[in-house]
Amino acid sequence: MASEQELNNLKGKLNALSGVLRLGHEAFQKSTVNAVALHIVNNTRLVSAYDRASLANMRRHPLIEAVSGQPIIDGNSEFCTNMRSLLASFTALKTPLKLNEAFFKESKNTAPEALETFRQLAGEHNATTDILLLPLPPPPGGNSPGHSRHGFIWALEFFNGISQAEENILTLLAQHYSEAIWHKTGRPLWTFRDLMEAKSLSPLKITFFVLIIFLLALCVVRIRQYVVADFEITPYRENICYSRITGIVSRVLHGNGSYVSEGGPLIEFDRSELNYNLASAIKSYEQTCAELDVNRQKSFNNAELLGKTRVLTLKKEQEAINIEKYKWLLSQITVRAPRSGILSINGREKLEGKLIRAGEKLCEVIISSDLIAEVYLNERDASVLGPDMSVDMYLHTRPEKAIRGKILSISPKPMMMEDRRFCYLVKIMPDDIRSAKFICGTRGVARIGGARVSLGYYLFRNAVLWWRKI
Repeated sequence: MASEQELNNLKGKLNALSGVLRLGHEAFQKSTVNAVALHIVNNTRLVSAYDRASLANMRRHPLIEAVSGQPIIDGNSEFCTNMRSLLASFTALKTPLKLNEAFFKESKNTAPEALETFRQLAGEHNATTDILLLPLPPPPGGNSPGHSRHGFIWALEFFNGISQAEENILTLLAQHYSEAIWHKTGRPLWTFRDLMEAKSLSPLKITFFVLIIFLLALCVVRIRQYVVADFEITPYRENICYSRITGIVSRVLHGNGSYVSEGGPLIEFDRSELNYNLASAIKSYEQTCAELDVNRQKSFNNAELLGKTRVLTLKKEQEAINIEKYKWLLSQITVRAPRSGILSINGREKLEGKLIRAGEKLCEVIISSDLIAEVYLNERDASVLGPDMSVDMYLHTRPEKAIRGKILSISPKPMMMEDRRFCYLVKIMPDDIRSAKFICGTRGVARIGGARVSLGYYLFRNAVLWWRKI
């Protein structure tokens, strides 16, 4: 009798194992996730006598995919609502879990609402009901849609309890079902084809689709940075005439805007005072020479006069130096043009008769063929500076034509302008400087392009600058 009982147990185990393999193989043959879900909740009765089964999708929020005996699911039914409420407390389930009255009494981490939901599902059999929750997690390193951390949960209800052997068989079968259902969910939740189907379009899907395109554009699309700055046509080399002496301006020989030749006289200082000083220095020098000759003759007989002779010798040398000084000052009476060009002077009438100190600016000679553009780039737009920088300049007097040129230099640090802005000074030599006939001092607007950056960085940078203005 014992051997016959062991044989029957062995046959039962083989039949159960055969049923598990058969059900798992049939699950793989299903074409859709919904077909796999219906197979799981209905055909598993071959190896288990459960009272009711359901399969929930836990990837985003609890969603009942299938219920045993129901080909079409009513998501708003009482059972589906209670099952979603119960499973909401076990979203991170990783191992099989058996729910019953004893479990809720011993568990301290379970929400009180879960016990009430369990009793509503069990009904009048709540004292003897076991609900077995079997997780169907995504495969390790698999391509689960949306890279969700959760998978499916298979819930089986046994109103009269479940045996340990039956629980072991279902746990083994759950592994096969997990591989089968995730094999069918290998594609994204929403494909491009689904989104393009009119019947599947919804505001949520459209918003999701637009958001994905926008995020991709922020990372993939690269645009060139463009900023606007002011510029001015200025001389490449400054030909400024500074006063070398301190004196009163006698005459200004040319007016503002006149053409002057290199070496030609521009301004003359009053020489009367210098002539008087020179004559006085010459007389003093001659008097000192006479006194020195007399003292030298007397010093042969009187040794006390040797010291006075030495002092007169030094005084003679000092007065000779003064004579040379006044002669040099007289040679600087006339200010001459350093180069040929257009004279720029600050008021002819204002300058004549004015006392000028040594080192003060008198005038400037501008050469029309030696002009450059100076661009004043605000320090907040310094991100466009670099080897890929391009500059297009538009004069206010000729806005229809872009002026391009070669960048000569960029100041190493920003400088304070007259309007108290800190700007980088970019010097540019225009390509057609000789044929364009630019006028010194004319201004315009420069459009400066920098390196290409991602659309996300460009929008973020402009948003920050806009916020700083506020």
